[in-house]
Amino acid sequence: MIKMTRRIQKKSRKQQGKRSMGHGYKRRHRGKGEKGGKGNAWCKHTWVKTLKYDPDHFGKHGFNNPTRIESTVINVGMLCEIADQILRDDKKKAAVKEGSSIKIDMSKLGIDKVLGFGKVDRALIITNCRASKSAIEKIEKAGGKVVC
Repeated sequence: MIKMTRRIQKKSRKQQGKRSMGHGYKRRHRGKGEKGGKGNAWCKHTWVKTLKYDPDHFGKHGFNNPTRIESTVINVGMLCEIADQILRDDKKKAAVKEGSSIKIDMSKLGIDKVLGFGKVDRALIITNCRASKSAIEKIEKAGGKVVC
C-alpha cells in the first residue's frame, strides 16, 4: 500500500493558536448558540418558567382533519321554542308569519339540517335545509311542512 502525501492541509490545522480560525470573533461559526435566544432557545435559560407557564411549548398537539365537513344542526323542539325570537329578529329576516304558521328560512340562520328530537306544538314551514325522517313526520303532524 502506497501512502500519498497530503498537499492541502485543513484550515484549522494551519491556524493553530488563533482564537477564531478565520471566522471572525470567537462566538462566530457556531450553531444556534450565536442566535441569542431566538426560537426555542429561550427555554433553556428559563426552564422552570417554561415548565410552569408554558408546559405545551414543545411538541405537536392535536390533529386537524382536512376532509371533515362540519354541518350545523338543530332539533325541531329547539326550533319550535325559538321560533318567536327568530320572527322578532329584524336583522336576519329569516322568519315570516304566514297565516297561523311561521315560515323559517334555515339558510339565513346558517343551519344545514333539522333533526327530530323534541316536541312540535305549532305549524312550521321549514325551507332551504335538509331534515331527518322523524323531523319531517313531527312537523307535518303539527300542520307544517318541509320544503327543501
